[in-house]
Amino acid sequence: MQDNPYFLGTIGPAPETEINAGADMAAHFKGLGAKRLLILSGGAAQSNYMHLARAEGMLEALGVPQAETPCRNSKNPICAG
Repeated sequence: MQDNPYFLGTIGPAPETEINAGADMAAHFKGLGAKRLLILSGGAAQSNYMHLARAEGMLEALGVPQAETPCRNSKNPICAG
């Protein structure tokens, strides 16, 4: 895209907004009585920050320790960006 003279850039929500969106999603299904959730986030594995942040929010809302969530692990290459 950097070679495209017509591409000016992109905008998007703040990282906290994406994390909160993921937390809201998980809380919704947990509130419905879900005992297990399957998080399908292929975008997170492709370094798509929105998907990664939303997965982070879901995991945090479900009580997964911060050390085990993708963005909190500084050794995770996905979080390097």
